[in-house]
Amino acid sequence: MLLDLQKEIREKMAAMEASASKPRVTADQMVSFLSKMEVENKMDIKELVEGGDLRRLAYGRLTNKMYDYTVKSENGEQEFSHTGKLYISGKDGDAKIGVLSRFDKEVDQTQYMGHVFTPEERSNLFMNGQAGNVIEIDRNHGKEGVEPQLEKCFVTYDRELNRFKAVAVDKISDKAFSQIYGQKLSEEQQTILKEGKPVLYSAKGNDGQDRNVVLQFDAFEFGLKQWPAIFAAPRQFLGAKLDESQRKALAEGQDVELHDMKKKDGTTFNARVKLNDNAKVVFVATAKHEQKTEKKASLKM
Repeated sequence: MLLDLQKEIREKMAAMEASASKPRVTADQMVSFLSKMEVENKMDIKELVEGGDLRRLAYGRLTNKMYDYTVKSENGEQEFSHTGKLYISGKDGDAKIGVLSRFDKEVDQTQYMGHVFTPEERSNLFMNGQAGNVIEIDRNHGKEGVEPQLEKCFVTYDRELNRFKAVAVDKISDKAFSQIYGQKLSEEQQTILKEGKPVLYSAKGNDGQDRNVVLQFDAFEFGLKQWPAIFAAPRQFLGAKLDESQRKALAEGQDVELHDMKKKDGTTFNARVKLNDNAKVVFVATAKHEQKTEKKASLKM
């Protein structure tokens, strides 16, 4: 590995070690791991180091990008090319680096381990990778003569890896939902995340600026994953198309006015919408609607 690249790794790891949230491995371990991947597996690690994946790797998360690598046959005479995402498991002296390769066979995308996905679950899984709620699966699905082993799980689908993964809810500690990169989450946000739902969250970037992101539990990472809020802003809502400026406005927490949305009876209407705390598009309540709501509430009292 080039000395300049080693220096960059150590500088970035030092910055992480000085932060409130400590990385899973030391700078020496990271240099050793990546040197091994570069030499033994012929992986080009420069992009990983210079991009955001070094930080993800240091905190035990799956890399966002896919990386090409090679493996040799047992006798060492053949070499096979693969592509996959890197991760670090364990910590301290037990830490080790691994690669999750792409599954090239066809995967049944309508069900997983005995659970048939609802249309909404399928839409969520293939839009952002998460089912959007806790799902009950059968670990023994497809095994003849074996009693069902039912578990309530978070289910994630990684499109690039072409793989599903499920993690049992009772195996996740409360700590996994309490913070993201050292930034604490509220009790309300934690409750929503434990239900498998997304949360719209204002996170501080490397440049110190606050940006809206979406948080959700990810089974591959065994923890919370975040992605830009722009991905939660749809290109179409109830038949009304959104341009990029409207999607950007929604992602930044603003409300926008949409025209020619369609009701079930086919009539159209205009209204203002926004992203709510669950990163879902909702209508903005008007003053008149709020007054009616308050009046109903006072009558109930």
